[in-house]
Amino acid sequence: MGTVATPKMPPPTEAMRKLAQERVKDGKPVSDAQAQGHWIRGTAQGNGLIVGSGDYGPVVAFNPDTNETIVTKMAGQDTKNPGPRRVAFGNGVFVVVGEKGLTARTRDGKTWENNRTRDDIGDVQCVEFNGKEFLLTHVDATTKTARVMKSADALTWAKIDWPVPRQVRLVHGVLFSSSYPPTKLARSQDGGKTWEPLANEGGWHFKAYAYGPVAGGPPPRPASSGKKN
Repeated sequence: MGTVATPKMPPPTEAMRKLAQERVKDGKPVSDAQAQGHWIRGTAQGNGLIVGSGDYGPVVAFNPDTNETIVTKMAGQDTKNPGPRRVAFGNGVFVVVGEKGLTARTRDGKTWENNRTRDDIGDVQCVEFNGKEFLLTHVDATTKTARVMKSADALTWAKIDWPVPRQVRLVHGVLFSSSYPPTKLARSQDGGKTWEPLANEGGWHFKAYAYGPVAGGPPPRPASSGKKN
């Protein structure tokens, strides 16, 4: 598998300055202080875009072909929360999640559906695409317990009783997760229905997952045997 070149992103201060000056539909702006402390915590790529979700709810949609950057403030995101995996891409759409039941979706980073809070869902901890549908983990607003939902279109969500951990990542068709303690590693090869523990004798803490060459460029070619065909 080859690597995807990382485009040069626009200066974050410019995008955040623009964000701080804009007011959202509910009349609540992102303050200058929040904009200065903003970090992009996760990204997803699809439809020719790179979409990143960050602290206090702004979502940045970047088009590497045109260098166009669009910043949208998500509803109800009031805290600097570095934990959740808040953006995923699949079936032609991006899904952005967050606290207070946010489950927004977009195709182009400009027009959004469900950019609102939902009391019936509670805080969403993670969203990931399993190759067929989206998996969403959240804390039930009523019981305060961990719950899981799935959706193919990110509009209609169904509750499921799968043992999906709080944080999951899709890597080369396989779901991986590190739970608590952070040395605990598991994987699912059936889209999240079942999970198997993986050995970690070194006690490593897992924070990111990837597949392919460590640095840019295709894998090295096999050494020549010196024989001619």
